[in-house]
Order: sequence, then C-alpha cells, then structure tokens
Amino acid sequence: MGGVWKIVCIAGVWGWIAATIGLILKGFPARGVFAGRAALPWGVAMIVSFALWLLGMANA
Repeated sequence: MGGVWKIVCIAGVWGWIAATIGLILKGFPARGVFAGRAALPWGVAMIVSFALWLLGMANA
C-alpha cells in the first residue's frame, strides 16, 4: 500500500507546483491587478493538491 501513497505524494507536489504557476499566471494578468474570478479555480486546485501532498507524505 506504500506504493500508492508515494504516487499520491508525487502527484500532489507536482499538482501543487502546477496550480501555483497557474494561479500566478492567470490570477495576476498585469502588474498590480488581481483577477479573483480567474484565480479561484487555481487557488482551490492549489489547496487540494497541497492537502494531497501532505496526506501522501504522512502515509508513504
């Protein structure tokens, strides 16, 4: 069962990195501007993938 948690951990960290990059690129379209509606799905994805990463780290 440890192999599954390792995959969850790796998927979580890469998902967190990708969602963070997406949040930066889509949430801040110009200097000093924050697009909240466009950033919301990326922020949710960032939180979910971070939680998956922590869950995978705790159980791997």
